[in-house]
Amino acid sequence: MCAPAQQIAWDFPDPVLSGRHATFALTLKQLKDRLNLFTLVHQKATGLKTTEYNPVTIIRTLGDELRLAIMMLVRDQKRLCVYELTTALNSSQPKVSRHLATLREAGLLEMERQAQWTYCKLSPDMPQWVMNALEHTSASSRSMIERELERLGAMTDRPEQLAPA
Repeated sequence: MCAPAQQIAWDFPDPVLSGRHATFALTLKQLKDRLNLFTLVHQKATGLKTTEYNPVTIIRTLGDELRLAIMMLVRDQKRLCVYELTTALNSSQPKVSRHLATLREAGLLEMERQAQWTYCKLSPDMPQWVMNALEHTSASSRSMIERELERLGAMTDRPEQLAPA
């Protein structure tokens, strides 16, 4: 939401006075343009980016087997660092990072930096229907990530395990 000090000037002439449809249409267009500009400026100023959860985008994003495995692993483990994911998935760091970027851009994952490690976790803003689909997929297709979970379990140098208690 906008802070109380932020305002949009509504200095448009009253279209009722002209009584013409074109004047109403022009006023509506100007209002829409002003709102779009305000939203754009506000997002740049605050660094906020609204995420649209378009079902087609989400399904395409999760349609990749590696990205779906990442989502299932993160769901299972609550949060994982990139190093843990590269080990679990037996994939290169650039490849995993590219897929993580796609998931982050779709609004499904959030990234958090702690010292030298970059952790990812499920986005708390994710729509319930996406979470339900992920829960159902994880419950019915756990075999998709069994090997990856075994690799995670075999890691002796996981960042969380190395951290002092």
